[in-house]
Amino acid sequence: MEKTEKKPLSTKAIEAMKPGDKDKADTGENRGLRLTCGATGVKTFFYRYTSPLSQTHPS
Repeated sequence: MEKTEKKPLSTKAIEAMKPGDKDKADTGENRGLRLTCGATGVKTFFYRYTSPLSQTHPS
């Protein structure tokens, strides 16, 4: 199986997302930025990060 090269999020990739698609994640300078597309087609951005104080992900 070949590894696919990950690309940063682009406007084209975001606009092409449809309900049921897997979440997308930015691999560029905005690492941690993720995008999901709900059942109604509404796209939601969320940001995952590690706290520099506790070294854990917030709940």
